[in-house]
Amino acid sequence: MSNATARWMDAAEVARHIRKALKAAFPTVKFSVTTSKYSGGASVNVSFTDTVIAIADVKAIAGPFAGSTFDSMIGGESVRSGADFVFVDRRNF
Repeated sequence: MSNATARWMDAAEVARHIRKALKAAFPTVKFSVTTSKYSGGASVNVSFTDTVIAIADVKAIAGPFAGSTFDSMIGGESVRSGADFVFVDRRNF
């Protein structure tokens, strides 16, 4: 599907879908999913404290939501994303 017919999803909506996907994949882990908007774009920041899950496993789920266009996993439609980047970080508290 071309970008001209793709549905627009702002960074906040992208963050909601990331939260939902992470909860489905890791139901017992608490994630912080926030957005940052800046001149020229936006990003989604994902952080968690669980030490059992690898960062790569979280990136595998959250990462595909980044970029200007992605297959949304929401009915397989093409979506233009308002989140240019998705950053994943494990926090040690």
